[in-house]
Amino acid sequence: MPKARRRHSTVFIASSLIMFGGFDGNFYNDLHILHTNKLAKERILVSKSTLHLDLASTVNESELSDIEFILGTESD
Repeated sequence: MPKARRRHSTVFIASSLIMFGGFDGNFYNDLHILHTNKLAKERILVSKSTLHLDLASTVNESELSDIEFILGTESD
């Protein structure tokens, strides 16, 4: 059974209840599937997303981005 949590995503598809992630003081990155028409339970571990890191590296790469942010002080 999955641990009790909040902020998860749950959807009911084709007689199955599918729950992803959540938070209880720790962030969960797991996927649980409950088939309502049979007794089988299934747990799938999903690796953490690196989308935020990929996006940051793309935005900071001058050849891949048409916007470049430069932070600093103005000197006269």
